[in-house]
Amino acid sequence: MNTTTKRWVALLGAAATAAALAAPVTAQQAQAAEDPGSRFTVAVLPDTQFYTRYSADQFVPRYGTDPFEVQTNWLVDNAEELNIQFTTHLGDVVDQEWVSGEWEAGDRAMAVLDEAGMGYSVLPGNHDVADWGTRSSEANASNYLANFPASRLSGDTLVSSHQNGYSNAHVFEAEGQEFLVLAIGWNAEPGTWAWAQAVLDAHPTLPTILTSHAIIDIDKATGEATDFWFGQEMWEELIRSNDQIFLTLNGHFHGQTRRVLANDSGNDVHQILLDSQMAADGGNGIMAVMEFDLSGDRIDFATISPWVTLKDEETVTPSDTPVVSTPEADFSLEIDFSERFSFAEGFGPGEGAYGDLSERAKAIVSEGWDGDGGAELLVPAGARSDYIEVPGTLAHWRFGDQPEGVLPEDAQITDETGRNPMYRLPVDQINAPARVEDVTVTQANAPRLSADSAAVCFADASRRTGNLNYLTTEYDVPVTHAAFEDGYTIESYVYLSEKWTVEDNQWGGWFSRTGRRSALPVAWEQYDYDMGPAFFSVSNLREFQWATTNGTPWANTGSLWSGEIMTGNWYHVAAVNDPQTSRTTMYVDGVPVLRNATNLDGMTFAPGYPWVIGTVFNYDEASNGWNGCVGETRIVDHPIETSEFLYNRIDIDSDFAVTQAPSGELAAGTQVTDLLGTGRPGSVVRVADGVAVDDVETTVAQDGTWSLALDAPITASGSHELTVVPSLGTRDGEAATVSFSIAAGDSGEASGDADAGGDPGVDSGADGAADPSPGEGEATGADSAGSASSDAEGTVGADDADGAAADDPAGEPAAGQDGEMPATGLSPAVWLVLSAAALAIGLGLVVRRLRGAGPA
Repeated sequence: MNTTTKRWVALLGAAATAAALAAPVTAQQAQAAEDPGSRFTVAVLPDTQFYTRYSADQFVPRYGTDPFEVQTNWLVDNAEELNIQFTTHLGDVVDQEWVSGEWEAGDRAMAVLDEAGMGYSVLPGNHDVADWGTRSSEANASNYLANFPASRLSGDTLVSSHQNGYSNAHVFEAEGQEFLVLAIGWNAEPGTWAWAQAVLDAHPTLPTILTSHAIIDIDKATGEATDFWFGQEMWEELIRSNDQIFLTLNGHFHGQTRRVLANDSGNDVHQILLDSQMAADGGNGIMAVMEFDLSGDRIDFATISPWVTLKDEETVTPSDTPVVSTPEADFSLEIDFSERFSFAEGFGPGEGAYGDLSERAKAIVSEGWDGDGGAELLVPAGARSDYIEVPGTLAHWRFGDQPEGVLPEDAQITDETGRNPMYRLPVDQINAPARVEDVTVTQANAPRLSADSAAVCFADASRRTGNLNYLTTEYDVPVTHAAFEDGYTIESYVYLSEKWTVEDNQWGGWFSRTGRRSALPVAWEQYDYDMGPAFFSVSNLREFQWATTNGTPWANTGSLWSGEIMTGNWYHVAAVNDPQTSRTTMYVDGVPVLRNATNLDGMTFAPGYPWVIGTVFNYDEASNGWNGCVGETRIVDHPIETSEFLYNRIDIDSDFAVTQAPSGELAAGTQVTDLLGTGRPGSVVRVADGVAVDDVETTVAQDGTWSLALDAPITASGSHELTVVPSLGTRDGEAATVSFSIAAGDSGEASGDADAGGDPGVDSGADGAADPSPGEGEATGADSAGSASSDAEGTVGADDADGAAADDPAGEPAAGQDGEMPATGLSPAVWLVLSAAALAIGLGLVVRRLRGAGPA
């Protein structure tokens, strides 16, 4: 499938998605909408920690609110229409429990539900307590309980609490039935199970939803649900023996998955995980709505974001969507409620008359959404040159010109600027254990969106053994003196090995500027004082870090952090410093991370010290090598836009045009020989499809023009259509269509071949005789834009004369000056002869009739 086709498939898919959001698309959904029944909604709010952490300094200044408040306001605004009867918060209200401003943001968001009188449960996650590893106590959760004590939860739904609300129980009514919610706090102490059992015993006929911060985990490689120790303890102590518990909900583990277990009664217990905090903007406002269809014996689970449509257009990415439609995010649970809840005598539908609530929720969040993600479709490069070259590039290292396999010692790595090549040092010159075979070049495992299509890989790096390898520039090459007074952009493709472990690889780095901060005019710091001036690394929590000095002497350094990243995946990572805002921003796959740095200008560095790939430096020695691969890496001497990052493709469409081509109906015997146009220099233009031609191509000249000679002239009468496509390597641009027809002559088809040795516009005519080029005094004309020249005696081709075709509103050839496209059809002289003949015939008929009317 070519690029054009892919783009249209994507657009059609987006249109189909938008249509799906606007109306039910399946027979079952259509029936639900047309057949109102007993239905209600329970809302699910997963980890909100990044919303509260960055509410004051990022979300509120940019948007006037944050995703957490948008979520709760959306719930209030749509509570009646969606029959929302209860909301569950899955923990991690804040990210840093000691920061009061985060609690203020969390309190503000949840107060929206308080003020509306909406029932909800909330519980502490690991980020809401002082010591993650300690079993729960009120002292360990003092800040959480100062904001969400039992007294705050003592609304219409609270029936019991443990440890002042650390864990809490609620009963809510919906559609004439009552449901119990057990909210169990993070790392709940063992006495919690006795309290929870007492709550269940007090409400033995109520179907129960159990929520906690961590119940099931997710396998990062397969996406399947896996066990977590606390969830297993909960299963053994509480869930399996209490048939009332039919559903569990948790967050904490990044992603979305579910599974079904059978309890001691042989009944299903559905376990669902939802945590979106690693999506853009700290979670992208993603939440869930569960529609309980009591009439249809099913629960419809929909994952939505009321936040995406409110985002700044500049931050919208191709992955953004108000409705997440993956199988893990959008599904139905078929449950025979009366059978499953046989312990609740007479359980059944109420008198409500609601349509499909989950589909309605999707439609509401999608209002105003155009479905295209707000950005261009990203596609693989068609050639090694298919990337945006940026003025001010100081260095650009690439590996695609290296042979695959082990990278030899002393091998030279290309710098596209030609000024700063890197080299692989001999292993005996590395002050660490190193093996020659541990550094390889691969094309099989290369970043999909890199035009270089290759990478260098470092194997078996280990903190414990000290094993590492790296590539380095020489001392005093130009890039080693870059001061970045006007800011910088440093971008790289990076891959974390599936064999990465915390013990061996935490704080390993893949790109570093060497030298030592403690030897520079840099303010003292606790952790990185003897590290290099700037480096990319990955933390013990698998977060990308860009750590850098400030250009201002004796100023503080800064570190930027991503969310958790996965092993076995390629990422594009960029650090952009803008001195106009004194801000440095990290982008991961084009999305700005939340934990960025301010008051950073330029970089304090040791002049002449090398840049290296494959490790970081500590105490002027290589330390903590990279376990994984690194793709092309570029340094630019100013901040650039995301549209200029290496994953973007060259624009081969905007300059492309067919400036001279046949159009309309051409005279019998016309021969179409070539086309003219404009395009991006170096790109290829070809006729990809046509009745009489196929795969004829030419290269666009450096002046941006092209001339495409057909392998054989088109002479046959009838309609013709040519598809003309610009391309760069394997990537096609938007095609242009050239349509025209050739009139049939008295003898049927034109005969004769093009004069292979003649000049443009000199071909065989309709009768096989030589067809001279238009001479002085012959009729010529200018066609509309996108047409080529044609002469009055049957040749259409690239004319030697200057001038582009002039616009003709009627779309037919218009009269022009010498040197422009010759007119098509019959010449004025022929038309004059035919008109005179017609007039003579007409006069003859009149005379004959008059004679016939006289005497015999």
